[in-house]
Amino acid sequence: LHGRKVWRSTGARSRKEAIKVVQEGQQRGREPQQKLTLSQFSSEFNRFAHTNFAPATVLLYQQALRTFIRIIGDYHIGSYTIQDVETFKAQRIKEVSPVKVNIDFRTLKALFETSLRWKMIGENPFRGVKQLRVPVKPPTYISKLDFKILLDNISMVWFRHLIMFSVCTMMRAGEIVSLTWDSIDLRRRIILIQNSKNFCSKTGKPRAVPMNDWVYKFLSTKERNAEFVF
Repeated sequence: LHGRKVWRSTGARSRKEAIKVVQEGQQRGREPQQKLTLSQFSSEFNRFAHTNFAPATVLLYQQALRTFIRIIGDYHIGSYTIQDVETFKAQRIKEVSPVKVNIDFRTLKALFETSLRWKMIGENPFRGVKQLRVPVKPPTYISKLDFKILLDNISMVWFRHLIMFSVCTMMRAGEIVSLTWDSIDLRRRIILIQNSKNFCSKTGKPRAVPMNDWVYKFLSTKERNAEFVF
């Protein structure tokens, strides 16, 4: 710069990674800029996530990120390798079940895929790694007798109604507790699941849930003394 040497950090962890950052900057026709660390990128990603995902999904991303940084470390987002991902899997399995490890894996893979789409990294290290193998278990069902025993042991009427409603509609917990009366269409006997200022569905898409006889009768006779159904 003006005939003087200027030292700038690439944010990389090794000489090989630093050279790669410099080469990428030269290919774009400009000097390499300071790259974001994973924690810095997470701040930008959170703004994107809050706009596009349900609150529970945002929380899932935040938890997976904190765990990854705790186990591997907080480095330049483009410096993570396949070995780092394998190390994360090996350490995480000591703390949680294989199913939870795979949930964290898929969440982090999607996050790094977003940074790749935003051209913040050259490749996604999770692409070259497989999830843990989880033995396939046959689905577990609750019998009508078991369900009756469950209901008989719930003393609070409102909670018994909540359980009945969830089983009859198969709606997600977040959808049920966020359900407002303006989403109830008794004439067509449907419940509208739609995004609002304070709620975003898991898929982000609206859908209609049909009412069976119990749900229709319950909603028809329930007092509307609040904005929310429950």
